[in-house]
Amino acid sequence: MTYIVDPRVLLSDAVAQSEEVIGIRNLSNFVIDVNRGKVTDFSYDHVVGRCADIGNQWEQVRPNCGTSYTWMTTASILDITSSSNQDRAAGTGAHKIRVVGLDANWDKIVEDVTLNGVSTVQTTNSFIRILRAFVIESGAYQGIGAGTNVGDITFDSQTQGEQAFLSAGKGKTTSSQWAIPRGFEGYLTRVAVQAPGTRPVDFNLFVRNNANDVTSPYGGARVVTSYDEVGGRYEEVLLSYRKFAQYSDIWAEAKTSQGTSIVNTTFDIITVPIV
Repeated sequence: MTYIVDPRVLLSDAVAQSEEVIGIRNLSNFVIDVNRGKVTDFSYDHVVGRCADIGNQWEQVRPNCGTSYTWMTTASILDITSSSNQDRAAGTGAHKIRVVGLDANWDKIVEDVTLNGVSTVQTTNSFIRILRAFVIESGAYQGIGAGTNVGDITFDSQTQGEQAFLSAGKGKTTSSQWAIPRGFEGYLTRVAVQAPGTRPVDFNLFVRNNANDVTSPYGGARVVTSYDEVGGRYEEVLLSYRKFAQYSDIWAEAKTSQGTSIVNTTFDIITVPIV
């Protein structure tokens, strides 16, 4: 006879070697378990990047893709400002936002900031990378765009220029830039690119090693994956995960052959402690 035994029974009941046993357990999903905090120190991050007007020169996939960007070499206090006075404690837009990033040691930090509309507010912590920022409190419950930010919100380093941009009505930053904290390594599991306009785009996903080394010679950068003339949507699920070392920068670039095009990208990274 074959017995089907719940493993919880095995904690208190013995099974003879002569018995045939099929062990069963509750099904689990690795991604869900990580996001629920059931797998200690692991994180599963879904990175979203968007540019509404990629041109015919390579540009980073982020909301302000037509403007220059300076990678921070030292950690800095952030100045945060909205283009709308409704993004404040008494307004109908975003009241409070959460900033997730890395500090001077490339350790992950999180800070909640209360907005003051068009008046600049500052973070308490210094950041060397911003991974994402999103609205956590708002002044509206009903209506189009309720619960999000009414204006465009900028995140400026006091010494090194704009570092993030939260577009009006999005509620979350949409930049393809990411970084791997100290003491961790990342594994790229999936990449997707979408060009919903009439013009296809060329796309590169880059990684730069040793981004914490800010004196020459710097860490080298390389293309992780590349797709040409993407029209519509293309997705690649990686069976052999791409490994990113600690202190790595990851970002996407795109261009179109003529005129401008919209480009969206998403990619998934599992971050695990170095053992």
